This record gives sequence, C-alpha cells and structure tokens, in this order.
Amino acid sequence: MSTKDQSSRRRHPVTEQQRKSLRERYHQQPDLTHKDLQIWFEEKYKRAIGQSTISDSLSSRYAYLDSKHLKQGHEGFSRIRQVQHPVLERGLIEWYQLLQGRGINITGDMLKEAARQLWSQIPELAVNPPLNFSSGWLDGFKRRHQIKKYRRSGEAGEVDIE
Repeated sequence: MSTKDQSSRRRHPVTEQQRKSLRERYHQQPDLTHKDLQIWFEEKYKRAIGQSTISDSLSSRYAYLDSKHLKQGHEGFSRIRQVQHPVLERGLIEWYQLLQGRGINITGDMLKEAARQLWSQIPELAVNPPLNFSSGWLDGFKRRHQIKKYRRSGEAGEVDIE
C-alpha cells in the first residue's frame, strides 16, 4: 500500500446514534445477516463499515442503547463514558452555576482549584489520592457540561471565561 493510500484511509468511528440505528434495524428484522446489515449501513450512512464492527455493535456491550434515548448533544459521540466521580462533578457544577449566576467570571484554573478543594472535602473521595486535574480533565469536564469560552459584554466583558 502506498503512502498516499495509507494517508487517505482514516479511521472514522461509528457514533452512538449509528450503533443505535444499526441495533434497531437488526431487532426489527432479526433474519438479516451481517452482510445485509453492512449493505444497509453503507447505503444509509454513505460510509463503509466492517463486519466485525457490526458484530461488536450488536453485542451485549451496546445493549444500553436499546432502552436509552441518547442525551441531547451526544448523538455524534462515538462513545459515551460514565463519569468516574459523579459526586465531585455535581458539586463542581453547582459551584460553577452559583458563581456564574452571580456574574463572576470563572477561569479554567479556578475550576481546577475548586475541584481540588472539593476532592479533599468529600469524605468518600478524600480517602483516595487526588486526581491530577489536568488540562485534559478540564476539557472533558467542560465538554460534559457544555461550558464554552465566551466574552461577556459591558463591564463583565473585561475578563474571558474559559
């Protein structure tokens, strides 16, 4: 395979919505073979899919898609991970919303510091070594809670919100 062929072949993960649709199709017509599902998928989504991906998508690993409506905004996700520390997330988002409601500009460093403090104040977390509240962790937290960077107008516009 030439270098050009390798660079043009990119991995395109199957989204949660596409897996859900594939599973629904299979449950509606259980007599379909994987090859039939592959053809259907390629016609519907205008992209190739391997039979191993179909097998994986139909496995019990993705059974949660059968009974669950995908959360708005998660349709394009290729996978949805469970929050590792929901108590910390709830406390931090409550703190964020409280300060935001008061018109206080919140930076990424402020969020990370608040997370460190909350970690030590929550008994079930404090017994464990603290997380490394890195930039990657911050990006994930902001993505999960749809926190965007924007500039406020007027007097509040003097500071960016990260």
